[in-house]
Amino acid sequence: MDLDLVLAEHLNFQKATLVDNENLLAEIKNSPLNFSGVQLTYDRGPTFFNLLQLQATSSITLISKATDKILALASFSWGPRWINGRKNVAMYVGDFRCENSRTLAKAWRLLYPELIQLFKSAPEFGPTTFLYTAVLQKNVRALNSLVKDKPGKTFFYKLFAEPKMVNVFFKKPFTAKTELKVKPGSAVSEDELRQFLSRIHSQMFLGSCFDYSPGNEWDRRKKMWPNFTLENFLVVTDSDNKIVACTLPWSPKDAKAMRLVSVSRLAAIGLSVAIFLGIKLPPLGETINILYLTHLTFETTVSLAERATLISSFIEFVLLHPKFSSYHFISFADFKNIHQFKPLKNFVMQTTNVNLYAVDLDNQPVFVPPDCDIEFEMGLV
Repeated sequence: MDLDLVLAEHLNFQKATLVDNENLLAEIKNSPLNFSGVQLTYDRGPTFFNLLQLQATSSITLISKATDKILALASFSWGPRWINGRKNVAMYVGDFRCENSRTLAKAWRLLYPELIQLFKSAPEFGPTTFLYTAVLQKNVRALNSLVKDKPGKTFFYKLFAEPKMVNVFFKKPFTAKTELKVKPGSAVSEDELRQFLSRIHSQMFLGSCFDYSPGNEWDRRKKMWPNFTLENFLVVTDSDNKIVACTLPWSPKDAKAMRLVSVSRLAAIGLSVAIFLGIKLPPLGETINILYLTHLTFETTVSLAERATLISSFIEFVLLHPKFSSYHFISFADFKNIHQFKPLKNFVMQTTNVNLYAVDLDNQPVFVPPDCDIEFEMGLV
């Protein structure tokens, strides 16, 4: 990669290394998120780079720094993905932060298009590299600085999906139990589960490559993800013991965790009511333990209403299983408003709107085939 040549022309920026770890962790911790009077921070560890290693095969982080402080940073993680029926390189852009400095912001605006061009033309990537990122719809600062068109801006954030992050707290009392039987992954063979994931994801937009090719995601995640085992998957099968749906309840807490830092007086009243109603929340200053329904995958013939029933079954299983009792809530990505179907209305939940953007040098719209499922693991960002 000619990244070193690009950076040589932008002396404010350099590649981050383990030497920068403590300053990177401090920058993440000191960049709180604010939601309606609730302030949250992220803890990354044991190094800043662990989360990037969970995300994809390869990654880099670029920084601008003073002696003992990170002034700006952005991370890029990439690997093979299925896009419109073909294997391509997909690169996720994350950790985008920049101090409120006109000089630094201008320097980023000059560097960023060159990076995009490099990632789309370097031999190890090629012209089909797909850069993308996620921005919370309430993150007005990011929307204004990165997405909004401005004079002289030479890169584009092109919206291609608006999923919801659905957070499930508990099941409402006196509601019907779903009748589908959830089984541990060991009820099927590893090959069966892997082939199911491989077949379905090859038809998805940004689907993971679970086939048997070199560098495939199954083998990589077995090595890199804690607790990525067949036994920890959950499956639902049909009368012929064929997999209809699967998920891996999983947490990235060893690499990323959210902490409740402070709440306003008004928000404190709301949280007190929520706790009284049965929502589990940690004390101020403690970590929020989130369990993600990762690898949430369905047979192509399953309708949206049937998906809602399957997700409900997975959630009920998790809520009742003792090994998941320490988690405060369950989270999953919803691209098709499945949370509005009746089976899922039996749960107390909250949704957060997310925008997915392609990052590019042109403003041509992104083609996602109608009714095509999109893979995006909320637990990795």
